[in-house]
Amino acid sequence: MEFSEKVKKELTEILAKYAAGNAEIVRVYFSRPRSKVQDISWLKCQAARELTTAWKFLDNLQDLKARFEKGLKRGDYENLARAFLEELEHYRLFAAILEEELDEKIDADELLTLGVWSDNDRFPENTKKARFERELRASGDETARIALGIGEGGGSGWLIGLSRITGGRLEQRIARAAKEIAGDEMFHGPIHIAAAARRIQTEAQLESAKRALAQYLAYHLRMKNEQFGSPLSGERLEEIDQGKVEPLEGVDFSPTGPEREDLAAYAL
Repeated sequence: MEFSEKVKKELTEILAKYAAGNAEIVRVYFSRPRSKVQDISWLKCQAARELTTAWKFLDNLQDLKARFEKGLKRGDYENLARAFLEELEHYRLFAAILEEELDEKIDADELLTLGVWSDNDRFPENTKKARFERELRASGDETARIALGIGEGGGSGWLIGLSRITGGRLEQRIARAAKEIAGDEMFHGPIHIAAAARRIQTEAQLESAKRALAQYLAYHLRMKNEQFGSPLSGERLEEIDQGKVEPLEGVDFSPTGPEREDLAAYAL
C-alpha cells in the first residue's frame, strides 16, 4: 500500500468510527419518549452553532479582504463566502423548525449566549471542545490544522443519523433538513482527507494527525451527546472511543470536489 493510501485509510477509520458514534446519539435520542422542551433545547443549540459559525466565516471574509487578489486567490475567497452562506442557510432551516413546528420565537441575542465557541457553565462538554480546538489552532501545527479540517462536524454522522429518523410531521421535517445539511457538511470535513494524503509525508506526521483527530472527535462526540441531553452513558462513549460501534451503512467519506479543499486554510 502506498503511503498516501495508508494516510487516507487510517484517518478515514477514525472519522468513520466517531461518525457512527454521533449517529448513535441521535438514534437513541429519538428512540425514547421526549418532550417539546427537550426538542427545543437541542434545536436551539444547533441553531446557535450554525449562526455563530456563519458569523465566524463572515469575520474571516472581512479580515482577508485586504489580501484579495494580493496573494489570496479569488476562488479561495469565493469558497469561503460560499461556506458563510451555507452556514446561514443551515441556521435558517433549524430556526424555521423551531418557529413553525414548535412555536418557539427565535431571539438571536439569546442564541449568542449559548457559548458555542466559548466557555459556558451550562455546557461543560462544549466548553472542553472549544478550549481544545482553540489550543490546536493556536499551536501552529500543520497536522493539527489538517485534523481540524477533517473533523469538522464530526464526520457529519449525527446529521446522517438525523436524516434517517422516522415519525410524524416534526420528525420528517427534521430529517429533510438534516439530509440537506449533511450534503454540505461532507464537503466541509471529510473532503480534507484527500488533501491530508498529499501533505502528510512521514509516519510521525501521520501519528500526530491521527492523535489530534481522535482527540478532537472524542470531544465532539461528548459535546453532541450533551446537546441531546446525554442519551449515551459515559461508559458507552468510552466504548465508542475503543471502536465498539456499528459502522454507518451507505456512507462514503471521500467525496469528490478538490476545489473545496483549500477552505481548510481559512478554517475558523
